[in-house]
Amino acid sequence: MGVTKSARATNGEGKAEQLSQDRIIDAALRVAKRVGFDRLTMRALADELGVTPMAAYYYVKSKDELLELVADSVAAAQAPLPPDLAWDEQLKIRAFELFDRLTEYPGLGAFLLERPLTPSVRKTYWSGVDIFRRAGLDEHEAELAHATYHTFMFGLMGMEYRFRPVKQSRGRDDEAVVAHATTHEFIEFGLDTIIAGIRARQHS
Repeated sequence: MGVTKSARATNGEGKAEQLSQDRIIDAALRVAKRVGFDRLTMRALADELGVTPMAAYYYVKSKDELLELVADSVAAAQAPLPPDLAWDEQLKIRAFELFDRLTEYPGLGAFLLERPLTPSVRKTYWSGVDIFRRAGLDEHEAELAHATYHTFMFGLMGMEYRFRPVKQSRGRDDEAVVAHATTHEFIEFGLDTIIAGIRARQHS
């Protein structure tokens, strides 16, 4: 039996509400935050909405499309940078904001490392490159620097997610995967190393 556009979900008070793609994304974000991005399924989404899986499929055609939409929604939530800060301070603000935003949804960083260019990531790509242009790099070097930063941040988030159960079993959930330091200390060191490398290139 086909699903019509009048498919409705129930809210917490048992009242019916019209389904929409925005409501589906909001529900999927709640599920992903609660159980992890890689455990987000169409059935889990339908349960969250109080509808049948077929009703959800009317608005989102597959699990892959659902994951892409959710990832893009989180990527689109990037906060604007203060315009009067130095480039290295902007880079650190962007990095920590990105880490905190993506790790709200366990597994999302690993997903974006494999398929990073969602529409919202594409829209913000050049603003990221521009941070490195402000450091004095030409366009090609700035793109390489941005790719280095991108690989460091998303690679770290992927490793953190995969090793989290081991860390929790040892009572060290805030310790970085590859160093005896907190994850934020590890990010700070990695960013300082990237920044120092860029400054060294400027004076070589």
